[in-house]
Amino acid sequence: MTTDRALTKRAAVLWISVGTVFVSYLLVYLVLSKLGAYEPAATGISGNGVKWYAWAPYGFVARERPLSFKWRPFPYYVFFPLYWLDCAHWHTEDKSYKNLYPVHDLAYVQP
Repeated sequence: MTTDRALTKRAAVLWISVGTVFVSYLLVYLVLSKLGAYEPAATGISGNGVKWYAWAPYGFVARERPLSFKWRPFPYYVFFPLYWLDCAHWHTEDKSYKNLYPVHDLAYVQP
């Protein structure tokens, strides 16, 4: 009888722990996405302008100097499921041209 209660208690602790980690993961992505902006996804040869933009939550793009941007792979891989859902349903490519969210061009430098 006591082993059944111990197993039930362990299972409850496990589910609460997994749920807490998942909710934390989701909340971190939501904050990063709230602070994000559309970033250049492709540019022309010889720097003749941005061809299209993609949604980038805060920290997904490194901007060390003007006319420079580099997509960071680590946050993209860590948050891929949420990033994919975000770009498929909320921050679609067509919204980058509607002035609904911040859009960074090539000359923008993050403070």
